[in-house]
Amino acid sequence: MSLVSRLFTFGQGYFISIITFTLFILSSPTAKIASQRGASVALGFFGAGVSWVYVSIAEYGQVGVIIAAMITLAFVAVLCLFWAFSAWLSWRLINKFSQLPTSIWVTLALLLGEFARSTLFTGFPWLLPGYAIENTWLFELLPIGGIWLSSAVVILTVSTIASLLLKESNHIFPALTVLAVWAGAAFLSYFPVS
Repeated sequence: MSLVSRLFTFGQGYFISIITFTLFILSSPTAKIASQRGASVALGFFGAGVSWVYVSIAEYGQVGVIIAAMITLAFVAVLCLFWAFSAWLSWRLINKFSQLPTSIWVTLALLLGEFARSTLFTGFPWLLPGYAIENTWLFELLPIGGIWLSSAVVILTVSTIASLLLKESNHIFPALTVLAVWAGAAFLSYFPVS
């Protein structure tokens, strides 16, 4: 068991990663810097999240420690490209459409990056944001909208918190949306529809 998995659960790690991701985007002076910062957050997140790939390659692939580390690092680098693109796109959208809430753009861009990562190129759907809600009220949303609805709610929740921390304007609508969704999920948790 790695040190990271002993300190944090997957859900906590995802929330920390997305809030850092959002704060880095909102505080970046250029899209290029936002992209680099997004990649750095992804490096930590995916480096910790796919550590089992290294163990699998080294132990069962019988290729040795150095080659297993190189393969795993290359894999993590590819995964980081999706978050780098999402950060770049978020920054561009936030600055082009500044009248809309920043958390909306971060949510849409990161969902697009996660969709691309899980379907088009790597086919690696693990570590999606929606899996972070396993022991929360939001778990009730899975039968309604699947992993993508729960992922959208997780990203919107955390990016709205980041916007509130930075005292961004136009955050009332996303905050009310997040509260309504969490309240609805809590209601479904305590009063399930049969």
